[in-house]
Amino acid sequence: TQAATLFDSLILLAHGLERMANARSIQVQPLKCSAPRQNARGATLLNYMRSMTSESGFATLTGPVEFDAQWRRSNFTLVAYELTRAGFNQ
Repeated sequence: TQAATLFDSLILLAHGLERMANARSIQVQPLKCSAPRQNARGATLLNYMRSMTSESGFATLTGPVEFDAQWRRSNFTLVAYELTRAGFNQ
């Protein structure tokens, strides 16, 4: 389950960066982990990612992706299956 949600996160990030790069040039600026400064384009990237989640045809392993006001994933249900000799069990 963690692998699937991580995969979906990376796909969403990659597509967001791709759309952002196609719309404008991305300038890479070094940031230090200890500094409180955030990337100036962070909000833009998040908005690109949010717009993709509502598009039809954007598929993820864990289903539709929606975010709440704090950018946490919402309306999220994950069903785990176990493969046994008798077949799949939920």
